[in-house]
Amino acid sequence: MSPYLSTFIKDSSFLVIIAFVISRGRWLKLFFQNQLTYGQKVALGCSIGLVGLLEPLFSGSTISYSTHTLFATFSGIIGGAAVGLITAVTLSIQLVFTTPYR
Repeated sequence: MSPYLSTFIKDSSFLVIIAFVISRGRWLKLFFQNQLTYGQKVALGCSIGLVGLLEPLFSGSTISYSTHTLFATFSGIIGGAAVGLITAVTLSIQLVFTTPYR
């Protein structure tokens, strides 16, 4: 199997998982609300961040932290700056444990 086809299949399967989680979960309702409460902002930011933390398990991304940037940007566009910051903080948990001390 060609490496390009393998990468395409891995990335596509991860996108299908994300689409399933969004459509079946409570996220979709939160995306279309005009005003989010503080609890909804925290829940949305943490849940998007946790899904972003699972990405390295499914996809062999060759560009480091590109998915983290996309998840934080997406959540910032959908929920505002507070949700984007909460997502970024949640995603930074992985950096704390995987980056070697220098």
